[in-house]
Amino acid sequence: MLVRRIHIIIGIILAPFIFITALTGALILITDRFWELLKWHSWFKWGGIVIGIGLLFLVSSGISAYIRTTLRKKRSKPGS
Repeated sequence: MLVRRIHIIIGIILAPFIFITALTGALILITDRFWELLKWHSWFKWGGIVIGIGLLFLVSSGISAYIRTTLRKKRSKPGS
């Protein structure tokens, strides 16, 4: 339960930053007139590292939570 709770909290914190990064990156790639968004795309010097580490944690904790939930459901099925 603790990993799931931390997973949700970190996901909620990182969601706006990931959204801003993805949106501005897509706009910069699609058109040439949005290059002024580059300052928002790279929101601070270590932003990409923080987002990357956060995403790695979300992936690993999500996989862990999924596996535990799946195993718990298989164990609790009648006749197993």
